[in-house]
Amino acid sequence: MPQISVSTIHVIKGTEFGEAAQVIAQESGRRAARPGETLVVFMDFPGASPDALAEIGGAACDAYWRAPGSQTAALRAAITRASDSVLTLNRGAVTRLEGSLTCVAADAGKVVIAQAGPALAFARGRAGAFERIEPARLQSPIGAARTEDVEFSNFPWQPGDAFVISGSYSCRDVNDQLINRCMGKGEARLIAGYLNANVKQGSLTGVALTLTDTVTYGTPVAPAAVAPATIAPRATAAALAPAAASSRSASAPSPLSSLASGAQVVLGRVGGALGFGLGKAGGAARKTLGEVAASMLPEAPRAIDAAERSRTAMIGLRAATILLPIAVAVIVTILYMNLSGQAERIQLQDLAKAQIAQASADGLDPNAQRSAVQRALDTIAAFNAKAPGDKTFDRPQAELSARLDQLRRITRIQVTSVYEFAAASDERRVSASTLGAFVMDRANGTVDHLVRNAGRPTADALQLILPQQPNGPQLRDVAWASSVGDRWRTEGAVLFGAETGFEYKAAENQTGLIRWPAGLISGTSQIVAGELWNGNLYALDAGVGQIWRLTRQSDGAFASSPYFRVPYGPLTTTIDIAVDGAVYVLQRNGIVLKYLTSAPATFAVSPPEPIGRSVAIALSAQEQQRGSVFLADVDNGAIWQLGKNGEFQRQYRPPGLEFANMIDMSIDPVNNLVYVLTNKKLLSFKYVT
Repeated sequence: MPQISVSTIHVIKGTEFGEAAQVIAQESGRRAARPGETLVVFMDFPGASPDALAEIGGAACDAYWRAPGSQTAALRAAITRASDSVLTLNRGAVTRLEGSLTCVAADAGKVVIAQAGPALAFARGRAGAFERIEPARLQSPIGAARTEDVEFSNFPWQPGDAFVISGSYSCRDVNDQLINRCMGKGEARLIAGYLNANVKQGSLTGVALTLTDTVTYGTPVAPAAVAPATIAPRATAAALAPAAASSRSASAPSPLSSLASGAQVVLGRVGGALGFGLGKAGGAARKTLGEVAASMLPEAPRAIDAAERSRTAMIGLRAATILLPIAVAVIVTILYMNLSGQAERIQLQDLAKAQIAQASADGLDPNAQRSAVQRALDTIAAFNAKAPGDKTFDRPQAELSARLDQLRRITRIQVTSVYEFAAASDERRVSASTLGAFVMDRANGTVDHLVRNAGRPTADALQLILPQQPNGPQLRDVAWASSVGDRWRTEGAVLFGAETGFEYKAAENQTGLIRWPAGLISGTSQIVAGELWNGNLYALDAGVGQIWRLTRQSDGAFASSPYFRVPYGPLTTTIDIAVDGAVYVLQRNGIVLKYLTSAPATFAVSPPEPIGRSVAIALSAQEQQRGSVFLADVDNGAIWQLGKNGEFQRQYRPPGLEFANMIDMSIDPVNNLVYVLTNKKLLSFKYVT
């Protein structure tokens, strides 16, 4: 029965890089409805990490195998799900992933190719017909918007047909004629090997697919024993010959058939001699020699007379004379490809050992040692990619990773998932409380109190009921209210809106209206953040460039006063504030400014490495001489802990990508918890006091 072969192509300017994270190939097994099916997913996203590619490809595979209905419907579902995964990864990311996706469903009878974005593929028939496959219409890259526009190509195929799947970003400066020639070299492994060896200038990452006939070549087969519908044209002619001829053919193999079998054996021994001691390389050489021998000699015997037998024997001897040097060349090529890969692995192994010794040397300053450790880890990663399953560097890699964390002063943390929202959103804000956290959804104007439960992994969501407003609540930020430390007069929360505020009293489970003073809101006002301190409200107005301090009067109304005497330009690019008597201002570019009684104060940050774009600032204490300043760094997926004057204390990072897509952060100083809000989850971890 024909078999589908798949092999990865990964070469840049003549250097082969082995397996590529952009390729996923799976055989059926979970979809009993279509046995014998192979799914290949190729992801063309420049700059994507292996983890991101695994998430995208996993989404596509899961959707395909689970989808009911036709192959086309399942392929469309796979690409749609993968597109949604890319959009999720792009939320809050500085560098967006954009590219193309190709999903291929193949069985013994046909190949269906589904392309979305600037995808690219090539088809070559056994007879040599060559075709370039790409979407007929110009398509936006996946990642720019939700992708539903998928183009399909359906090919019936037979043994010897070949396909190469790639993308416009992964196939650069590679000539179509070169791809065509290499695709004619045989099954998928040979096609990949020839492309990896012959792409000298450009770059090509992709995957080759072929349908391979598993019938043993060169073995005589009696025509009468094979159904005419399954015989090649030449064999069918033999099947229509007189019965006597068929009988002779079945009882005694023709000289040419014997020669085919003998040549296969002899050349297989040559391959075995050249491949002695080379393991898989020698085995591949011997197998390929047999196929080459068979392909150059007749495929099936037929009835011949004595004179023709003599002529045929002479032709066979000449063919064998021609075949021997060709076969040796094929062996050399296969061994070269296998040995060059082995040589590269040995070279990487030796380089990694040398770099590990260098990274462990005494006398290096911290910066030089950090660079040396990173180089060694990069080389180990390259070796592991070339030698999957090799455990040589498992322990050194773990030790170097721990050493690098120490040099970068990273504290690795275990993260707890407090709550997972039904839908992703970048419009939520969080403020910690002693029982859990308040989460505001600015998009739909709701606030939930997520109450933690002892002994249970997740929190319960209790939605606050807000007073009706003509234009809706127009919520902007939420701040935890507490009588501890005179922060506020009651326990609960204060909600900052665009035109008014709200006070939630937890003891009464009621939310009342706080009217902003007359004249506070103007046509240019834009309330973006709020905070509580010493019984007062602090509202950041980025539209005007001011922080309004709201003080409660004896009659219950609030009076406002500006923190700065005149509108202050840097506040127009401020995204968050924190107050402990001093005011900390987080700029959109990640810079923190500190003010005391409206005058600039010292806040000099000197971390061991640059802090990336931060989205939130919070304090662990409301006294100026106590506690820390925390920054949520979405670029690096880290939480930074600094002193009140900016001095570095530590940075917290989870083991994986849990902090990807951070949008807000808050501190519970009573329980020493940091709450991290992503676009889909609320997470928490313990901080060091």
